[in-house]
Amino acid sequence: MRAAALLLVATLLAAAPLAPLGLAKGPKAKPERIDKILSQRFDVSRAQARTLIMHGKVTVAGAAVRSPKDKFDVDVDMEVTGLRRGTSEDAGPPRPQTVKSEPTDIKFSSLLLAYHKPVGVLSTLRDPQGRRDLTTELPGGIFRRFHPVGRLDADTSGLLLLSSDGDLTHRLLHPKHNVEREYIATIAWPRPEDFAADPTLTPTLTRVEGAAAPKMAPSGSLEELRERLAAGVVTTEGTFSARVVDGEEGWRNTKHGENVGWVQLAVAEGKYRMVRRVLMNAGHEVLGLHRVRYGGILLNDLRLPENEVTEVPQEMLGWAEDLLG
Repeated sequence: MRAAALLLVATLLAAAPLAPLGLAKGPKAKPERIDKILSQRFDVSRAQARTLIMHGKVTVAGAAVRSPKDKFDVDVDMEVTGLRRGTSEDAGPPRPQTVKSEPTDIKFSSLLLAYHKPVGVLSTLRDPQGRRDLTTELPGGIFRRFHPVGRLDADTSGLLLLSSDGDLTHRLLHPKHNVEREYIATIAWPRPEDFAADPTLTPTLTRVEGAAAPKMAPSGSLEELRERLAAGVVTTEGTFSARVVDGEEGWRNTKHGENVGWVQLAVAEGKYRMVRRVLMNAGHEVLGLHRVRYGGILLNDLRLPENEVTEVPQEMLGWAEDLLG
């Protein structure tokens, strides 16, 4: 019996040998998404990492990674084309080439691209102050063929189109073609009677750049705001109107906080900070602004994550092709 017990212990020890005393290994690190590993190791943005992956530029064990969501050990060996390594052992981690030229062979054949711009990114190709702009966030090869259609302010998020056709860009931007841009604005919106008793409930008396100081109290209802915007609102740039699609008064809405409402509206011009000026002069300061549509292209239909770019599929381009005539 004793011999059998000793044999069992020996068998167990052979099957699961113990680590040397004092050298027991901790739990192995969990696998991470490949886009995260690539971003951290090569010091590129997550958007750039995902673009490299989707264009077959990242290989592991000789096979191209197919999805940014694929998970690997954080120390996985990978090969990435289009990146420049340091010139010496102490030169730091591999660095990307200037985004203006890399990756060089990313090609899009569509008439339009769609970019889901985050807050904080400038809609310019190069910022002299070194702030985040389109070339820091998107593959540089895009700009050999495409250019932005107008701009979104740095503090506005949402859909920004990139065009490969100068004539189309002109038609998309010119007011005579009546191409709507649709936004969702988070706005200061207390009850008018509360505002009359205490104007500090809303910051609408704060001057917005380029906007005349508002002369009216906040709208008493969504319908009243609809009428104000449809009739036209005077700003320092002229009188502009907007079409209200939907919205909710501040005292009915609890999602964004007390005295804060929202409105979804469409305009047919894209002058600098125009939506903010119009709403400001209609009695509502804009606290947040997000563009959800440009012409016939809806951001939700594209299912495009923030800070990503994609081709606009052919089935969404009929209206743009009609615009070209």
